[in-house]
Amino acid sequence: MNPEDRESAILDCAATIVAREGVSAATMDRISQESNVSRSLIYVYFKNVTELLQRLYLRETLALRKRQRHESAQLEDFEDYVRCLVRLYLENVHEKGDFMSKLMHEPTITGEFQSDFFVARRAASLTIAERISKEHAIPVSLAARLADMLMGLTARAGEQVLRFGLPYTDAPNLVATMLMGAIEATANKYHRGKIVWPSEPEVLGEN
Repeated sequence: MNPEDRESAILDCAATIVAREGVSAATMDRISQESNVSRSLIYVYFKNVTELLQRLYLRETLALRKRQRHESAQLEDFEDYVRCLVRLYLENVHEKGDFMSKLMHEPTITGEFQSDFFVARRAASLTIAERISKEHAIPVSLAARLADMLMGLTARAGEQVLRFGLPYTDAPNLVATMLMGAIEATANKYHRGKIVWPSEPEVLGEN
């Protein structure tokens, strides 16, 4: 097995463990045992389990964002665009489990990973925010805050699919409807002066 394939196999194994049992179960010993890669060889690729899980999160985030950009690029209708993003996220969760959500909320991962973590999340939020801003004529900064919070709602929907019986086939339309309602209500209140937004606020922590 070449080095790239071996690294990918190690990360895939870690993802399976996290999805099934949680972040704490993904130790170097456990990953070595289930991937059939020696512990010493795993350390050639990753200095510790934190770095391994950080790399896993970045790999999956970038792959999902790339797929979302590709499949949504030609969608002119805003609701179709939102539904496409939701469908691809839930499809990813359905196929691979919700290990990304578990990693995202794990302080031992994000605490040492703030810069790259927020760069990835902020980039995704701002891409969506630009479409929201264009569609509803609200400031990009407001749209970015809204997009970031709505990403959390989509993640929660993934948990509903995996654990609480939300039908996978119905979930994208349901979630897209909820997102559209939140976006439209926010834009409506902004234009009616019910939401007062500073002229140049911080955007997701950026000065």
